[in-house]
Parts: sequence; structure tokens; C-alpha cells
Amino acid sequence: MMRSRTYTINQSYKFIRSYRYWRQNTMKIMRLFTMILFLSIVTGCSPALTLDDLVQATVYFPESDENLIPVDTLTREDGLPDLYTHLLEAPVKAQSIKPDLVYLLNLDTIRGMMKYDLSFDLTNKEARAQNINGTYVIPFEWVDTYLNKLPIRNHFSYLMPSKPQIIINDTAIDYAFNQDWKLHPTDNVTYDIKDQTTHHETYYTETDVIDISLEFDRRPPNQLILAIDNGREENSHIIDDMGHLPVPKKSGRYTYTLMAIWDDTTLDYTGKINYTFGLDLRLEEALHLNKTTFEPGDSIGVLIEQPFGLDYRIETPIFKNTIGIFHHQDELVALVPIDSRTTPGTYSLSLYEDSTNRLIETIEYQITEKIFETQQLSVNASTASLRSDENAKKDAEKFKNAKAHSVGEKLWDGPFVQPVEGRISTEYSVIRYVNSGAESSRHTAIDIAAPQGTPIKAAHNGIVTFSSDLIISGNVVVLDHGLGLFTTYVHMHKIYVEDGQEVKKGDIIGEVGTTGYSTGPHLHFAVSKSGVNLNPWKFMAEDPLVFPTWKQIP
Repeated sequence: MMRSRTYTINQSYKFIRSYRYWRQNTMKIMRLFTMILFLSIVTGCSPALTLDDLVQATVYFPESDENLIPVDTLTREDGLPDLYTHLLEAPVKAQSIKPDLVYLLNLDTIRGMMKYDLSFDLTNKEARAQNINGTYVIPFEWVDTYLNKLPIRNHFSYLMPSKPQIIINDTAIDYAFNQDWKLHPTDNVTYDIKDQTTHHETYYTETDVIDISLEFDRRPPNQLILAIDNGREENSHIIDDMGHLPVPKKSGRYTYTLMAIWDDTTLDYTGKINYTFGLDLRLEEALHLNKTTFEPGDSIGVLIEQPFGLDYRIETPIFKNTIGIFHHQDELVALVPIDSRTTPGTYSLSLYEDSTNRLIETIEYQITEKIFETQQLSVNASTASLRSDENAKKDAEKFKNAKAHSVGEKLWDGPFVQPVEGRISTEYSVIRYVNSGAESSRHTAIDIAAPQGTPIKAAHNGIVTFSSDLIISGNVVVLDHGLGLFTTYVHMHKIYVEDGQEVKKGDIIGEVGTTGYSTGPHLHFAVSKSGVNLNPWKFMAEDPLVFPTWKQIP
């Protein structure tokens, strides 16, 4: 019994000693394995990677420790195998370089991520890749090819200005741009970057613009020049307040062009970029008349305030034809003739948007009664024979051609002048009977009696559209004053001007005479608009396109 127990104790003791030995050696083996694994990772002594193990490589620009900007991704198709071939070679004790470009390279493989620092010395044409294993020399032939393969801005994004935000009434808009940029990463290296987007025809429509702002998140320009084109003129501004742009006060289509200039030669970049966008500003229109009480033979001056384009129509019962609408001082104007035979009463004038037939505004006006005199005129048989229907038709055709076209610009400014001083032998719209005839006619002008040879002045600025002789009217001059308004000078003795000539208010255009159907030396002076002969005294009293109730916006 004693021997058996002794044996058991001895056996247990041996087992314990064996277990302790096994455990101690196992721990040593584990520590050795861990050290080998660590060294293999550190020294790169791992199973060799092949090209089949590669996924992609991403190049980052380290703007800061926290912000890595991806600038490129390499795949098998665009240079990844060539780069990896150089990275597989043994690291070398290469001399350090002074880099112009420093990037981070993350190489994705099926076994994990491999990280490198990439350094490019563009001046000396050297490149290095470095990680915990060491430094790898990358032939500059590959670097040069790689850099030229991609837009250079990808490599120098930190030297490029950021795309600004242009904001209209709290809404960011798209815009076109073109740039001419020079990068100077080193003293010996310059890159030219020219780029543009196709100018789009998008115009942002607003009914009220409170603010147009411009935001650069980095590198604001040294200068900012703004040009605003409204289709008729272009105005330029130097922008001092970098955050805000001028806001138009008038309706219209505006093209904004911003020229941002970076011209500080001490920096690594210089250049200029143009940003272009369009604005359709449609403010609420307003209608104005020069007055609200008129006489037969008068004219109604119409002003459309804050118009957008020419898509408008004016209607009034006293004139059935199309009423011409013209640009004048950033607004639209029209002149509506009132025939001397118009019935007195209350009328209305309405403004429409032509394409949509939208009624914008209506204004009422009054035409008062005017009594015109009656005149009995005696002429000899020879003179009377000139006034035949055939001759009248021939003269009318000449006058029609002379007044067929008018410049779309108001050439006059202010009241007209009386062309000749003298006795008024016949007033405007006198009801005339010739040689006690049963039929009457309206005298469509004023007759001013004066000695033959008396100088005749141009009533206002204009262009000569006719200067010749007619059968009934004798020697005639017709002046176009713009916007469809004409003056006519009849029975002249001599003509001093020719067709197409520009004249100024008060210029001498000829002499008083008695040519054509005339009983003595006088000037027959007429004012007409759209085929309607108007009272000349009204134009000598005031300019019909002056609007007392309208406060012009500067």
C-alpha cells in the first residue's frame, strides 16, 4: 500500500514539471512568432504582391493634417501597373529632395492598404515614394507622363482659386466662366491653364431683386471689375464691396460679366477669370400720359415705365391702327395722334402685354370740343386747275413714300420753333371752301404769310426725307424727327437741303415762296404722325413726350 501511494505522488510531480516546461516553451514560441510576424510586416518580408492583387491607388493633396483632398485615382488602365513596378523594387538610401509637390498615395490591395508619401522635384526632375520600409526612386519619365496625362489643376488645386458662389435673393445660380491662369510652383516652372464653359443662354427671371452677392471661400481676387450690359449700353464698375454687386433699378435683360484679377506677382499664381450670368428683371409696369385733357388735333404722349422688352400693345378707340412703341431713356414711349374730326367725349387708353393679351393698366382721358373756323378762298382758273384728283394722287404718293420710314429714336427735345415769322393767313383745320364751291376741305397745316425769299428754319432736329418739287405743293421739304413724327414745309421758293441730310433746330432749310397751288408767298407748315395731320401750335407750346406725373428713376 505504501509503495503504491509513493508511486502516484511521484507520477503527479513529474506531470506537473512537464506541464510547466510545456507552458514556458509555448509562451516563448508565441512571442517568437509574434516577433517574426511584426518584423515581416515592418521589413516587408511578406508573401509577394502581384499586379492581380492591386485594386486602385488614390492620390491626395494634404491641405492640412485633417483635410486630405483627393486629386486623382489611378487604375490599371491609367498607370497603376507602371507605378507599382517601381514600388516593388527594393528601397534605397536615396538623397532627400526639395519637393515642389507633396502628396499622399494610398495603394489599395486585396490584402489591405499600403501608404506612401510622394514627393516631386519639378526643377531637378526627381521623384520619391517613401513609407516605413524606406525610400523608392521613381523615374521621372513616368512622373512626367503622369503629370501631363491629367489637367494640371489636379496637381495644383491649392494654387487655383475656388469657384465662387453667385447668389440672387438667397438662391445660388449657375454661371459660365473662362479663365487664363498661370501657375508658378517654382522659379523655373510655369503652367498655363486656359479653360472655359460654353456660354449658356439661361437668364434668371426675378420680379424683384433685393441682393446679388458674391462669395469666395478662399483667395478673393486682387481686383474685381463688373460689366453690366442691358442690350443698349454697357456700364463698368470697380467692385469695392467684394460681397455685393449692383442691383438694377430698371426692368430689362441684363448680362453680368465679372472679371476677377489676381495680379500679385509675389504669389505662386497670377491670372484672371471671367464669370458670366444673365438676369431678366421684370418689375411691375406702370402707364403714364402726358396729360388727361386734349383737343382735336392734339397728340397723346404715352410712357410705359419699367418695361421688359417690346412685347406691349396700346389700344384706344380714337385710333384704330397699330400704335408704334419706341425705346426712350430706358422706358418705352408712344405718340397717339388725335384727328381734328374726333368727337369730344371720355375715352380710355389701355396697355396690354401683347403675347399673352394680359391687361396691365387703363387710363381715362377727355377730348374737349373745339370750334374750327370756316374760310372762303378765291383762286384763279390757272391755279385751280392744278388741284385735280390725278395731281392730288401723285402728290399723295410722294408724301407717303417720304413718311414711310422713321428712325426709332426721339431726335427732338423740348418745344418746336415757328419756322417763319409772319402773319397767320390760315389756321390749322380751317374748313375751307374754294371759289364758293359746295364741298369743303380741312386745312391740314398753318399758313404763315411772309415775303418771298424769307429764310425758313427747321422746326427741330431731324433728317431730310424729301426735298423736291410736287405739282400741287410746289417745292417741298419733309423732316423726320423720329418716332414717326414729321414736319412738312410747302410752297418754298428755294430748297437748301438734300435727302438724307441731318439738320438741327433753327437751321435754314430754304426760302418762302409761292410755288404750286398758292395764291401768294407763304409757308404751309404741317406736323403729322401716322398719317394724321396735327396742330403745329401744340408742338410749339410743349413737348408731348414730357410727363409731369412721372418721376424718372436715375
